[in-house]
Amino acid sequence: MSLSAGVAAGLHVGQSLTSEDVERLQKQEALQDATHQAMRLISRRPRSEREICQSWDRRRVAPDIQQAALEQLRKGRQVDDRAFAAAWVENREAFRPRSARALRAELRRKGVSDEFIASVVSGVDESEAAYRAAQRFARRAEGLAEEEFQRRVSGQLARRGFDWDMIRAAVRRVWSEQETNQAGK
Repeated sequence: MSLSAGVAAGLHVGQSLTSEDVERLQKQEALQDATHQAMRLISRRPRSEREICQSWDRRRVAPDIQQAALEQLRKGRQVDDRAFAAAWVENREAFRPRSARALRAELRRKGVSDEFIASVVSGVDESEAAYRAAQRFARRAEGLAEEEFQRRVSGQLARRGFDWDMIRAAVRRVWSEQETNQAGK
């Protein structure tokens, strides 16, 4: 049996261990490993509890170790589904705008509770998000005929979960802005 320095710190050479001691040390080692695995995941980007548990499941971490590690992570505030949901929505709003419906679906897939989802998605301005997304797609569709432009940008917005009224308004606004900019050049 090998132990990390943190778990083995209370041991000394020649110490005899009972089977209960060995079992306790193995659990401590497994708990420390699970916590380190979760921290490596979290260091790349925030994660929901479900994402962390799925990672542990792939690594065959025992359910009791998962629960103990989750408790430690919650106490240390490294895992917080409400904060994760808020960060997810903020990131999407800044870099890849989506409809509230699409955000809800993404967060459900991540295992966030409906209560947390409702609290963070309620502040999303969908018409502004549709407009920002349309601006981004419009750059790629620049120079196309109006009908083709509208078809491409509308399709992209539909895949982001926006309803047709918002799509129409955003595409019209972006098209008219493009025409104005081109007329001014």
